[in-house]
Amino acid sequence: MFHSRRCNVSDRCANEAIFELYHYIISTDKPITLTFIHMAQGKPTYSLYTELRNVISKSRNKNVHLMALNFGLKEHEFELSLTSDICWISLALVVVVLIIWIYTESVFITFMTCTSMAFTVILSYTLYQFVFHIEYFPFLNLLATIVVIGIGADDLFIYWKTWISIKHSRNASILERIVTYTFEHASTAMFVTSASTATAFFACTYTDIVSMRCFCIYAGTCVLVHYVIVITWLPACVVIYEKYALRGCHVFGKESKVGKLFRSIHSQLTRLSRFLLNRQSIISTISYAWLPLFLVISVGGAIALFGWPRLSPPSSDTFQMLSFRHPFEVFDREVRKHVNFLSSYASLPITFVFGVSKAFNGGYFDIKSHGSLVLQPLADLSLPETQLWFSNFCWELRQQDFFDDSIIQSHGCFVEELRTWIMVRSCASDLCCQDLVFPYNQSVFSYCLDKYTAATMTHGHTVASPGVRYKNNKPAAVIISFQSNVKADYNYDMMENFHKNVSTFLQKVTANTEMNKELYKPFFTASGGLLFYDVQSTLLRSLPLSLAVVLLASSIIVFVTTLNILLTVAALLTISCSLLTTLGILSLLGWELNILESVIMSLAVGLSMDFPLHVAVAYRISPLTQDRKQRVMTSLRHVGGCLTAAMLTTLVAGICMLPAQVVAYVKLGTFLTLVIISSWLYSMFFMPSLLIHIGPVGSFLQLRFKCCGRKGRRSTKDAATKLLILTRSLQS
Repeated sequence: MFHSRRCNVSDRCANEAIFELYHYIISTDKPITLTFIHMAQGKPTYSLYTELRNVISKSRNKNVHLMALNFGLKEHEFELSLTSDICWISLALVVVVLIIWIYTESVFITFMTCTSMAFTVILSYTLYQFVFHIEYFPFLNLLATIVVIGIGADDLFIYWKTWISIKHSRNASILERIVTYTFEHASTAMFVTSASTATAFFACTYTDIVSMRCFCIYAGTCVLVHYVIVITWLPACVVIYEKYALRGCHVFGKESKVGKLFRSIHSQLTRLSRFLLNRQSIISTISYAWLPLFLVISVGGAIALFGWPRLSPPSSDTFQMLSFRHPFEVFDREVRKHVNFLSSYASLPITFVFGVSKAFNGGYFDIKSHGSLVLQPLADLSLPETQLWFSNFCWELRQQDFFDDSIIQSHGCFVEELRTWIMVRSCASDLCCQDLVFPYNQSVFSYCLDKYTAATMTHGHTVASPGVRYKNNKPAAVIISFQSNVKADYNYDMMENFHKNVSTFLQKVTANTEMNKELYKPFFTASGGLLFYDVQSTLLRSLPLSLAVVLLASSIIVFVTTLNILLTVAALLTISCSLLTTLGILSLLGWELNILESVIMSLAVGLSMDFPLHVAVAYRISPLTQDRKQRVMTSLRHVGGCLTAAMLTTLVAGICMLPAQVVAYVKLGTFLTLVIISSWLYSMFFMPSLLIHIGPVGSFLQLRFKCCGRKGRRSTKDAATKLLILTRSLQS
């Protein structure tokens, strides 16, 4: 009710209608008006939602749009969209299969490659569930399938190109020799990419987010299992194809229209690839232009990632499930915060717990395992100095800026409540009475505390209620709770400031005590109000550290494989620049660092490694007698076509997922499109230009293990000879 005399408003405004209008109907700062339908939210209203959407879409009035609504159907719509969006995932898989088919010109090899990918996913799931005993399998683990498809196609293209090149060379006419030469060369490249990608995933398992741990374990397992399958399955399949399938009848013969179409597409792509790779001026002549251009782009990506707009933590309390323009998501993102009754939050309660350790002993990969309570030593509450310390703690707490002194708070501090309870009792009936002087005698305090606890903890008492907790009839823990003046909010900076102020207060209070600090070391919580902030801070801490760990592990693997410092530096610099560019573009697109985005971004490291590592390995085994430019062009002629085919496979798969309604599919498609283009450009233009200027010449900075001796030098020379033969066959 509004009082007209005190508020100086007209009589027609002195009623509840004004409050209801501005609290429920009209937004606070935008021309938005809500319309309420008197129906219960949930699945029964889905038919009304679909009918309303159809009516508005068919309306002749183009000025009427259904911008946002809230029917409580977001989860139901998400479940339906998961089913309907399978068509886009299926389209992406079909396109990938077609690209593999066109590249290999073999139905048998394409089918066996897809079978190996399916075996990888199934066997990895078996290891995940029954060997690792991880029961929790989040939806995000399905994204590992994209990794398997990308690596599977990449390995197939490398192996198939090597096989065809050696087969067409003059020095390899025996099938056993072709298999040996192909395996010796292709297995190294496949091992480097698989080991680096698996290391990247396993290095991210230290995060506190259980879903990310499970995803990294499953994705890393998929990569290793696929490597084991591909080095045993793929050579056998190629041999079977060479001995039996190639001589048998083709599904699409030479005279069939489909066969002619596929061979025409393959020949045109091969001709285009050779044309680009044979134009050395594209890379060698203007290498001085490629280097500064890509460096400037990567620096811009770093500024966008860490400066402005930077990759910020999520600012919304609702988890986005559907596409950006869906009415349900628009309501949660744009409308909710402008309406009072939807955006008003309660104040955060502050709870301090003494005598309980923060150590977590639950399941590391089980989201349902919360562990058991771990107690730590608690100060003797009956000691006079302990009574004074807790009384001073509560007094200091009331003086803080975050303490809400606008309301009368009770039952927050057990010492103050005990004193109040004693002061109102008469001395005629009990020892605990108003004549006692604080601090109390040890025996008196213990006796009165037991009586106070028995008298007060029977009315509305819960597990989180303030007071003393007992174990074996002795005080084991203390809970002190007060109400703060800070509203529960999902703004990271505001919650960070609140968390910092309370932590500073705790450090100050515990540092002033002259007694054992461990006995007075509490932790605090906000009854669930800081859970979202905890997720935000965890993601902000884990992402930079995980990227650094992954890059370090990748550099070690590259160095062990190539044993060359310059190649390691070039590959590491290429991967870093590609990562910065990809993540910087995602920051410019408005991505926030939520759990889904963090899992998707962890794929960036694995997918950004493959192409630079293939170029580094190809340069390493190129003939040592050639100069830098010749070695670079030899490497590109050998792996350039394979990398381009792998890039097209992932690129088309990502584009096919963009029209989906589920935000996970849309963001995954956006990410795949960006990361694969960035990795291919840096691997095909930046890294070769870098190697032209700083690449090792001959055996410069080339290390060798002493145990290898002449055998290592001989194997390197043989590999270089084979690669030179491959290059000549490619040119022909």
